[in-house]
Amino acid sequence: MSINNSLNMNLIKKRSYFKQVLFIATPTIIQGIVMQLQALISKAFLGSIKTEYLSSIGNAMVPYFFTLAVIFSISTGLTIVVSRNIGYNKFTEISQYFESSVFFNTIMCMGLFLLWYFFSEYIFLIIGVNQLIINYCIEYMRILAFSFIFLGYEVSLQSTLQGLGITKPIMYSGILKVAIQILLDWILILGNLGFPSYGITGAAISALISNVLAIIFMTVYVIHFKCFNINIFNFKNPYWSKYKHVIKIGLPTGFENVIWNIGNIILIKTLNDIDVNAVGIFTLTCNIESLVFMFYNGIAISTLTLVGQKIGANNKKEAKAIVVTCIRYNVILISIFFVIFLLFSKDIISIFVKDFSFISGTSIYLIITSIILFPKSINSIVGSGIRGIGNTKWMMFTQLFGTGLIIFMCNLLVYNFTINITAIYLIIFIDEILRVIINVLYFVKTDSSNNSKIV
Repeated sequence: MSINNSLNMNLIKKRSYFKQVLFIATPTIIQGIVMQLQALISKAFLGSIKTEYLSSIGNAMVPYFFTLAVIFSISTGLTIVVSRNIGYNKFTEISQYFESSVFFNTIMCMGLFLLWYFFSEYIFLIIGVNQLIINYCIEYMRILAFSFIFLGYEVSLQSTLQGLGITKPIMYSGILKVAIQILLDWILILGNLGFPSYGITGAAISALISNVLAIIFMTVYVIHFKCFNINIFNFKNPYWSKYKHVIKIGLPTGFENVIWNIGNIILIKTLNDIDVNAVGIFTLTCNIESLVFMFYNGIAISTLTLVGQKIGANNKKEAKAIVVTCIRYNVILISIFFVIFLLFSKDIISIFVKDFSFISGTSIYLIITSIILFPKSINSIVGSGIRGIGNTKWMMFTQLFGTGLIIFMCNLLVYNFTINITAIYLIIFIDEILRVIINVLYFVKTDSSNNSKIV
């Protein structure tokens, strides 16, 4: 009887973990899916006008996400702090962390706005963007740069909601943003309802307008439904000490993302040296992959929030169990996408481009991408578990190792042996598989020890 009772209790706990993960992950996944569908639709609109627009977006997004990652990653510290305070039952502290983060994040984002608006040309020249498309990149980013003005507030609000485990407002605002942007893309990119076709400029304008409207909606939603007891306009007395604590936890994640984006910039520069079309192929497969990313990223966000709450409640055993449960569901999920990409790769690519030779040459890389997703997604979830226990520095160190490996192998395989774009995918796979082994071993060792230090 005791064995049966033990098995029943384990089953109940697993179901409970699943419900907790699902509650946080589902809105995040839905929001992510619709946003990625919007991005793919935008690229389909742009690709139908000029294939060069695809390479332009690919080149523009990598350094853009490089700077974006700084703010989002620092705010990972806010998510961890909020989730910990939920576990500690210290709800009064949350408002001070939120208000301080809004104030200082906004100052930082204003600096990023000035950087992109005035120096975008120099940034694209540094990463070696082809002269045929550099003007498209500059035109796009100078408009999109205005979104940084509102980013500090947006990311602080989202991170606080994620830490609280309240993700529905993020989902609803994301869906609204997507609906508005698809409509504006249809009007401004393709030239409908009496408007001329603005091409890539239209894509930037629609992205900016939809961002602003989505932020306004999320704010109104949070106030109207009283999602948490925080005055979201009370920024008169920001606490540097609170923000300093957020930075201490989040900055290593910021450096981790910066290092990861350096690796991506190296990959993009290498692809530009191979062929302009190579950037288009890589960008397209990455954008299709990013749809899958939204699924496992939702699971990873749940992992981060729930592990933080369990650690705050001093329950390390359940924190570990949540990570293991999330990995199991993730493997099932990625296996489904692997089969889909394997069977329908050409059909999926043909949605975005009509060039038959491009479709034939790209399909094999989409299948390779689906294989890479196994270690990549597990790395994301285990990494969230490691961050959730408070050790954000470890993931920074392993990413530094990975980026160093990418730089070394790009020089070895591409420049010395003149291997084509296939080498890039091989490099990414080797990087992901090595880091997932290192991170899983570290997590098992650290989290199973009663004396593990929580940073």
